[in-house]
Amino acid sequence: MFTMKNFIFGYGSLICPQSRAITAPSLSNSTAEPVIVNHIERTWSARINRRRRHSGLQKMAPSSVRGWTPVGVRFRRGAVCNGVLICIDEEELFRFDEREVGYNRQRIDVADIHRHVDSDILINESMSLWPTESTDQENCDDMTPSRARDNLDPGGVKCSECRLVFERASVKRRKITTVSGTIALSEECEEIAVWVYVQNENLPADRAYPISQSYVDIIMRGCLSISRDFARRFLETTHGWRHDEWLDQNDGNNTNNDGEDDESNDDRVSTLNRYIWVNDRHAPIYCRADFEYSLMNGKEIDELIQEHHPRALKLRVLAM
Repeated sequence: MFTMKNFIFGYGSLICPQSRAITAPSLSNSTAEPVIVNHIERTWSARINRRRRHSGLQKMAPSSVRGWTPVGVRFRRGAVCNGVLICIDEEELFRFDEREVGYNRQRIDVADIHRHVDSDILINESMSLWPTESTDQENCDDMTPSRARDNLDPGGVKCSECRLVFERASVKRRKITTVSGTIALSEECEEIAVWVYVQNENLPADRAYPISQSYVDIIMRGCLSISRDFARRFLETTHGWRHDEWLDQNDGNNTNNDGEDDESNDDRVSTLNRYIWVNDRHAPIYCRADFEYSLMNGKEIDELIQEHHPRALKLRVLAM
């Protein structure tokens, strides 16, 4: 009898092995496979209310700050998001359900899941930096861009369970079926479920619920443990670093423009909400922050952020 194989798509602090071990100790020795997922958009939009005795919040802003804003996700056609794929058992899945208060667990179509491949490899192969949906439904023997990407260094997949996900995803994208009409897949697994936790409310960061740099550092620590390119992909695919950018996203202007040449002020953004990002490295808001890591690696992280979000970084403040 076959059993369900469950996976979680981690798009925030779960990317970081050290943070993941604290959140779910049973996963401390699990392999997290870097992936790209189509049609999921990551934004600074999952507000968390302050804890009364949290020392970081007390030092940063004893009266004005009511909480902070980590990243959240939503399904959005045409969006793309990087993260990690983690195989978990049903017991751990239930524990995640209990921990993730304010989130709904939703299933991801495996056809939207792709292996992460560093940009230098893709450029050498003259391939797109981002995976695209295969449009070749008739000539399955042709090497479409999607299939070519799937065939890049198959031995590079470290998680054996995740290899089954990539196999299923590749087959489904090519729409190859057996005579009986079922998707051809390894006999070891009849069913695969990939889950993502989506916040119930989608609210932007603001002065009362700022972005915490100590939390950004934890995510970047995880990204950099995979590759510098993966860290850049995180910065590139995360939206809402500025309040006006979040408004643009929700007005249907699906861009992530943060060029230094555009210094205009958006009339929709109040003076207070112009400053939504706090550099709390000296007094972390985030409960699983690593003070020493931030101290040693903050400069490198800021340099990467500067490449992608220079305007937002200019507006980062030391206190609210």
